[in-house]
Amino acid sequence: MFLYKQSKEELPLVPLNEAEKHHLETIYFTRLRTFCLVYLVMFAWLTWDAFFLSDRKMYQTAYRTKYGNYAKRNGGDYEIFGHDLTVKETYWLVRAPIILLLSISGSVLFYKRIYKYRKDLKLGHKEKVAYTIIRKSHFHMTNQYYFSFDNPDYMHYEVDADLFFSMNEGDSVFIYRGKYSKHVFEKDARFTLM
Repeated sequence: MFLYKQSKEELPLVPLNEAEKHHLETIYFTRLRTFCLVYLVMFAWLTWDAFFLSDRKMYQTAYRTKYGNYAKRNGGDYEIFGHDLTVKETYWLVRAPIILLLSISGSVLFYKRIYKYRKDLKLGHKEKVAYTIIRKSHFHMTNQYYFSFDNPDYMHYEVDADLFFSMNEGDSVFIYRGKYSKHVFEKDARFTLM
């Protein structure tokens, strides 16, 4: 089985045109807007009622025993190392791990899935990557044409009929993609193979 391995050498860079810059801006700002909305709603939902909680001790004056009578409670409901917790302290003790996990996952998601588009936009160039056609496919029922490349990440790409019939298996095809985001630039839902 052939395993694809990206070469260590630097790929040639080609400047982005205005349409591709606009396309990257659209993707970046759409993802950023959705990300901010979702994470702000989650943070608001986790923290909004903390501002309305009182700072009183959580005492329950009596509790019911297994025999059915009520007994007076000596300490607070929750305590850590002898310190009786207030309502607000208990709230933050429970929510802090959730907020921390949400913050870490949000940061990782932002830098892996969103910020890379911004870096490509600031760079202003795209990579020119050469792939070899290993299989050509034509689906007669839908009249669609596909190339299969020697990279498992880019297995099937729809192309138009002219390009399909002008190239053979074993030919090299150049695909333009973002350097950091690895976004493949498309034209009319078909990959630009110029």
